[in-house]
Amino acid sequence: MCAPIVPSAAIANTYRLNGTTGEKRCTTNSAANRFGTCTTDADCGSTAGACLQLPWVTADGQVMPFATGVQTNFTVTPGTFPTCEHSACVPCGNPHASCAGIPGCEVAGNPNGCVPRGTQGCCDQPGFIVPTFFVNILGGLCSRVDQIDCGVGVVNTSNPQTGDNDVIKMADTSDPGPDCIYGTTDDPPHKLCTATGEGNDLNGKIVSTIGNNSPDMNGIQFRLTTPELSTTWTDGQSPGGTCANGSTYDDGELLVSQLVLKAEPTSAGASGAFVDMNGDGCRRAGSGFIAPTNPDTDGPITVPGGAAGPLRPQSYDGTVGPVTGAVSEVFSGPNSPIRDIGFVAITPSNPAVVVAARTCTCTPVAGCPE
Repeated sequence: MCAPIVPSAAIANTYRLNGTTGEKRCTTNSAANRFGTCTTDADCGSTAGACLQLPWVTADGQVMPFATGVQTNFTVTPGTFPTCEHSACVPCGNPHASCAGIPGCEVAGNPNGCVPRGTQGCCDQPGFIVPTFFVNILGGLCSRVDQIDCGVGVVNTSNPQTGDNDVIKMADTSDPGPDCIYGTTDDPPHKLCTATGEGNDLNGKIVSTIGNNSPDMNGIQFRLTTPELSTTWTDGQSPGGTCANGSTYDDGELLVSQLVLKAEPTSAGASGAFVDMNGDGCRRAGSGFIAPTNPDTDGPITVPGGAAGPLRPQSYDGTVGPVTGAVSEVFSGPNSPIRDIGFVAITPSNPAVVVAARTCTCTPVAGCPE
């Protein structure tokens, strides 16, 4: 018999993971002890600001404390014993409804320069909800994340744990053409491996692999994919150096970056790297995971699970919540000065709870770059 996700509750249910705070961990750009526990920056190789309380996100070396009010709502369809890997679905509703948080992307003619997907709306009944949060760069910015399609995933409750839900994402900035396959007739001519060459578009390829051929740590393991749109801007209504609660990206405000993400947070372990898949000598044209001049910026960047942490499953008895992490790459193109970047997000949650029933069906559509 499979262990329940919530003690005494049926596995077939609708659940919510509520974000919370966690311990201090060294950030991606730390000179030493990356992702290890810390008390002060000295524990992170004396990198300024690197010892930070979870949750946090890093992108191209920029460190951003993440919102703690994140909600992930999902339905679960029971799997079978003894694998006990249950299918999960993150609802969306209409993925092209008016996006209340970014009205500046709904102006006719797109004068504010939003990415194409940013002009096409977002989910009106999202299962993944992130409050607007403050980014302490360039004098202070606002940032928000909106769900743009339904998501899928798994919850594994086997005991002992037999699942393998590590997520590994490898990326190449070179354009593989419409078929998303290198070495075919639709491959475009190679461009220079620079910010104005291969880095100056939204194209590239990301290959995602599930599992590292090792069973995950005992506990209830989560892996959920959610298509997202990340928008960062200078907010005209917020006092300088702040981002007021509920701020929206409005017409005429400065759009700093807008990224389409296919985040796949997992409690098992996450890794990512920029690699040369087609042999043209170009893997990344941009800042990468840390900074263009940092030798580790291409990765692999690995956020471990298990005893090493920081990622961990939920306890079987429902008293300890999971810590999930996502590592991936983004081809931000001309809409961002940092071009090809890697991002890392580490987010603790309270134990899952059963919530009001929702219905959810989702068939992922293959696309490119991922």
